[in-house]
Amino acid sequence: MKKLIMLIISLIPLITKGQNREWFKNVFTGSWVNASSIRALNKTKSPYKSQNEISYIVELDFDSVLNVTDSLLVGAPSIHESNSFYVYFRRGLMANSVRTSVNYGDSTETEMGYEVAGADTFLYLYHYDIDKKVQAKEKYVRIPKNSEGAFQYMVNSILISGTYTYTDKRGTLQTVRFTKDGKITGFGTYCTYYINTDFVAGPENNVDEIIFNLYANDQKGYGFEIKGNTLCFYNTEENADHSEIKLGKLQYKFTKVKGTSPKK
Repeated sequence: MKKLIMLIISLIPLITKGQNREWFKNVFTGSWVNASSIRALNKTKSPYKSQNEISYIVELDFDSVLNVTDSLLVGAPSIHESNSFYVYFRRGLMANSVRTSVNYGDSTETEMGYEVAGADTFLYLYHYDIDKKVQAKEKYVRIPKNSEGAFQYMVNSILISGTYTYTDKRGTLQTVRFTKDGKITGFGTYCTYYINTDFVAGPENNVDEIIFNLYANDQKGYGFEIKGNTLCFYNTEENADHSEIKLGKLQYKFTKVKGTSPKK
């Protein structure tokens, strides 16, 4: 009997590890974006105005978990740089969480878990204080697979994506389409666009900017503003001491076609 009890006790970690492995396979996959950052962008329609409300870890990116053993590396970039951390196949302080190597802010420990609300599943980073109580928690929303990167895809989706009409330099009405994964058609020879979200480096980095054909010979940037269903592009101008830029002359005014929401 004693040998049987000892055998059961010795198997418990293996059973738990197996259960966690299945949990990782089913839930900890794909890419996720911080929910508070999504709220900030929806509210301001401006990456620059949202910068202080955007989480340090803006997205979570999981590699395939099919061959993991006891840990998994998770991409966790900020708006300024790439970061990563490990999650471990060890049950955390809650039934729905596991341990991580995350260590930032005032929390003494951070775990990752999930919560289900209706048909939706959300990931959370739980930050604990010294008494092992949840000090704060950050919610993450799953993002469809795309070629742009989870956070940038969400920025594009909230701010720009859709079909618009505009009048070109010849006075002709044109139709332009911005996709969620950073593609554009109908605006000259430009085929890609990129919205700047990193305002850490300076100077002259203090307005919202959209850049077409980034890193190509014909790269072109404009300052932009979103006013209801109108998207305005401006030239930018330096101030006297070259420390800041401001919006200059209006170059293009795009009017969004009602009900347009591209799939990609």
